[in-house]
Amino acid sequence: MRAAWGKRAGAAVLTAAMVPALAGMGAGVAGAWGPGSAKNPPKGFKSEKVDGAGMPAVTVRSWASTTTDPSKAPTVVFLDGLRATQDVSGWERDSNVAFLSQKGINVVMPVGGTASFYTNWANTSKHGNGTYKATWGNFLATSLPNYIKSRGFSSNISLVGISMGGGAALINAANNPGVYKRAAALSGFLNTSAPACRSPSVSRCWMRAATTSSICGAARSTPTGRRTTRPCRPRA
Repeated sequence: MRAAWGKRAGAAVLTAAMVPALAGMGAGVAGAWGPGSAKNPPKGFKSEKVDGAGMPAVTVRSWASTTTDPSKAPTVVFLDGLRATQDVSGWERDSNVAFLSQKGINVVMPVGGTASFYTNWANTSKHGNGTYKATWGNFLATSLPNYIKSRGFSSNISLVGISMGGGAALINAANNPGVYKRAAALSGFLNTSAPACRSPSVSRCWMRAATTSSICGAARSTPTGRRTTRPCRPRA
């Protein structure tokens, strides 16, 4: 297990090094778009609603590789940060990683998930697009991989996250080794159960989600070794 994840960690380092190099923040994102424009979207681009696996449908915006066969090109899923919005991913708005589609890579961006930590929540709560029980863990394990397959993209999938999405990328990849071949975290919350990290993560969860009950999931290990969630309550 450790040896296998050692290899994945190496791949993650390469991925993490690659992404910032190609993702000049604020570059090439006029109108919050990748290649092409809102009026003239590039070939291979789609923005579709995908089954939320227990929560409302999730908008997924994706760009197929334009320089190689999408069925053979690596596929990279980008998870947003704490202030994720419901229109487009911060990766699309504030970086140019969508242009990786011109470098032989399929690019996939789920939209939304504000302060969700991309996990399954313990209770129903308010979110940016309504009140419901978040099931992001289920979505990333089932619905999103199924959608990626339906797009004709390869199953060579990497999961990359920034800030809030960073720890979520590693946890969800660890939970689904048959789905995600590698993962990378950029400035991520890597130990949400640690005293020094748990308090700010909970307070941010509270402030951004505007909830009044126990809601967000802090990751922990179970006797089976599988990462899971437990309810955490914001402090008064």
